[in-house]
Amino acid sequence: MEEKVFSEIKIFQIDKSQYELRGKSNKNVIDYIVDAHRVKVEKYADRGKALPSLSKGDAVYQTYTYNESIKDSYWRRFLPKQIAQGDFDIQQLSFVLFASIGKNVYAVVGGTGIRVIKRFINDRFGIEMYEYMAIKSEDIVISLTVRGITGNLTEQKEIYRKEQTLLDVLDLTEIPTKIVVILGTHLKDTLFPYLVFKKDLNYLEIGSYFFLKIKIDFENLHEILTTLEDIQQTSVPVSLTSFVKIKDVNLIETNFEDILFENIRKEVNDRFSASRGANPYKVDIDFVHPTRLQEFYECDKFEMKSRGSKKPFSVVSDRNKIYDECLEHIYKNVDDITDLVKFKNFARGIRIIGYRNGIEKTQAMFFNHLTTEIDYQARPIFKIDNGWYRVDDTFIDQINSLCLENVEKNLIANVLTKKWDSTIPDEDTYNKLYLNEPGYLVFDKSLGENIELCDIMFEDNDKIYLVHVKDGFDAKMRDLANQVTISADRLWHDLNNFKKSNFINKVTDEFNKKATVPIAPDFLLNKFKSKKEIVFVMAFRTKRKHLTLEQRILQSRSNIAKYSVLQCVKDIKKYNLRIIDITGI
Repeated sequence: MEEKVFSEIKIFQIDKSQYELRGKSNKNVIDYIVDAHRVKVEKYADRGKALPSLSKGDAVYQTYTYNESIKDSYWRRFLPKQIAQGDFDIQQLSFVLFASIGKNVYAVVGGTGIRVIKRFINDRFGIEMYEYMAIKSEDIVISLTVRGITGNLTEQKEIYRKEQTLLDVLDLTEIPTKIVVILGTHLKDTLFPYLVFKKDLNYLEIGSYFFLKIKIDFENLHEILTTLEDIQQTSVPVSLTSFVKIKDVNLIETNFEDILFENIRKEVNDRFSASRGANPYKVDIDFVHPTRLQEFYECDKFEMKSRGSKKPFSVVSDRNKIYDECLEHIYKNVDDITDLVKFKNFARGIRIIGYRNGIEKTQAMFFNHLTTEIDYQARPIFKIDNGWYRVDDTFIDQINSLCLENVEKNLIANVLTKKWDSTIPDEDTYNKLYLNEPGYLVFDKSLGENIELCDIMFEDNDKIYLVHVKDGFDAKMRDLANQVTISADRLWHDLNNFKKSNFINKVTDEFNKKATVPIAPDFLLNKFKSKKEIVFVMAFRTKRKHLTLEQRILQSRSNIAKYSVLQCVKDIKKYNLRIIDITGI
């Protein structure tokens, strides 16, 4: 029988460093993934059932297939109920082809097979693979999708119509997530000479997968997998970004995590013990879900549960209180707070569940919510979205100069006029200084779909300023940047939606519940649809009032704060963004 030729074969790699797969042989990894899916689709009797297997060269191939009902046939709805009996479901065949080569497990999927492997894949495999073969000065880019380190709220995609190389389009302060390049001669002739390419242009697409956009058969697939395995063993990758993900599990667990937990342990002791001081040590942390960031911001209730407990030890509606609630719970339940092992084990067992309107939206462990940076061997190491990254020395210099340049370029005065001195304990108190001030409205905690439009709104003759306020130029600037980005996105969609403007209406409703002088239902909508320019503002305060603005930026130890400013400036495209340094008022 003639061998079938496929046109779209995307190659994935299983991330064996994941906790559930760590230390397992390739065969046991595959068995674990398949059995996890069997349990999910309630095929309990099939657990442990052997998969068809084929050895070919250094590779062992195994297939997992299953049928899935995707929808009812329209005939069931066409026929009267009395005769529309029986199985009318439309079935779809789905499969996963696993390839075990060396220490790696690769996968190819068909139908809905991606559901089997999705939570186990190396989500940067294609990008990492391409780093072994890229020539940045020669490879022509068709499209590039990037994200920053401040969260996965926004991804930016650019399509290039002129011949631009990787060197032309890469920004080393961003992380590529998907690239399409023209397959150059150095790749076709050197790495894949056994493939038959089209005479015109051929393309390579890389992201979480490696995808040569040509027709291949099984023999070709085997050769490609063998080539990819060989490249990883014999070549040296060239990074496409300043952020290099660290994969050494031993280094992470015995060094990075211990440093971070020791920092948190010190904070817990300084804040809650009998010997606590007036100014306790505080870790520079942004607390947010590692993958479902926007859903986390939209949640209206959060439950915190200890390991093995069905009952939450705390329930809050304000996400900013989760971290403190967890620290206090740890202090009350670890009998020896000086014992790092006990402290770490207990903290690791805390789970955070987020809900919106009673429906679970996010779930992850306490530790996975932590975004921060630590010092390791006198170098900054970043923990972002539950991954660990290192950067080169030039990046730190670059981030300093770019942050200062962007702050100075977008700095404005005379929008906020109240000083923030030592008598003002927090952001809420500062925001309330503008209550009943002419030209100002305070929207702090007036949430629409659990999203803040702003903390303070100020209007002059030709502009409407939507100001978001944050105390501290530290990792919390990531939270500020995300708040501004989400708010700007929601407002733009509301104003350009012909349906009812839900976000603005809900903000108005929440404002009027607390306001001594309510606003009309269409007040905000009319304001925003006037000819006045809408300007979003990041406003922050530091405690280093004796320093100049330049000194405050450059001497800040929080590279996450500096990067967050840069990312927010890039992300806010539909409105102008300005910056206020409240410290200088």
